[in-house]
Amino acid sequence: GEDDLVLGPDQRVQVGVGAAYNSSTLTLNATTQSISGVKFLFQYGGGIRGRPLVIEFERGGGMRVSFRVEVTRFHRGYMDDTYLGVGAGVTF
Repeated sequence: GEDDLVLGPDQRVQVGVGAAYNSSTLTLNATTQSISGVKFLFQYGGGIRGRPLVIEFERGGGMRVSFRVEVTRFHRGYMDDTYLGVGAGVTF
């Protein structure tokens, strides 16, 4: 499961636990061996999201630029992975 703690209107901290399924194939001396397994996963990270108003329409509403920047770390056994998510778009 995953829980979000809201720090402000556009800031979040994430903490979560779960399971990660890993699969790999090793080749040694023309012999191929498949290895797979499930490991405990701990996840943590933070990010910023925003929707600043760019143009305000006369009849109400407006055009906004939406953006997000998130960094999440995953700890699985002896491995640490980092995920960086960045996105932008236009909302009406």
